[in-house]
Amino acid sequence: MINNYFKFFVVCLLPFTTIFLLTTLIYYSSVVLKNTDFSFNVYDLTYIEYIRLILIVVGIAISFFVFCCLRLVTDGYFFLKSNNQNVTIKKACRFVSFKQCVTSSVVCMLRFFLSISWSLVYFAPCIVMTLILLYSYRNGNYGFNLNLTLFVSAVTLFVIGLMFLYVTLKRYAMCSYIILKKKQKNPLKVIEESILLMEGHSINYSLCCASFFGWFLSCFTIIPIVYVLPYRALSKWHYFNSVYMPQKETKLEGKPIIFCIQKRQEV
Repeated sequence: MINNYFKFFVVCLLPFTTIFLLTTLIYYSSVVLKNTDFSFNVYDLTYIEYIRLILIVVGIAISFFVFCCLRLVTDGYFFLKSNNQNVTIKKACRFVSFKQCVTSSVVCMLRFFLSISWSLVYFAPCIVMTLILLYSYRNGNYGFNLNLTLFVSAVTLFVIGLMFLYVTLKRYAMCSYIILKKKQKNPLKVIEESILLMEGHSINYSLCCASFFGWFLSCFTIIPIVYVLPYRALSKWHYFNSVYMPQKETKLEGKPIIFCIQKRQEV
């Protein structure tokens, strides 16, 4: 990171800056399409509404794909840097192929649906407790102590569910690493291999990521985010390298016989 803080910071912000600009462009494009009257008669109005909707959906899909591509390029840049290579943005772009970008986009969508599913599983007890609390509060016949107990239980279940969700989602953290390292093009295989690699490491990696919360809070007063964001990115990829590195097994091999000297037997 020496003499590369600002460059690393720009690379980290590249996907998010791009998606912000694309989102702004889509918003103003939808406003322009909505305020522009392209219809010449009543029948054209129905088709124009469909065209506007299709253009907005296509714009969102293109923006999502561009974001996934840039994020994979950013990951590729730090992946190469974590292996002590002289890397530029141009080299990182060449390192990532179009098929890998498509795979990364599909993996991002699958991870999103998996996140929603796990959220429903872990937050279901909290939702049930909250509904019981609302029912008890609206009737008003169960007393303050019961309502307080239900409220504390709902908050406790929410915190526990959030912790379990945070650790569970770390099982998919190595998807980009697998796409870049193993050139895996099957999205389902990428997620499967990420789960296998993170087996037994999810809690440790969650604690590693949680240790940076204080770093980001200190950005308001002490440490500039120009240093913290690249440091966190490089730390993540070094952690992935340590997880992927196969454990070296020490085997006791028989030593070759160079000289064979028999002990002289005394009569």
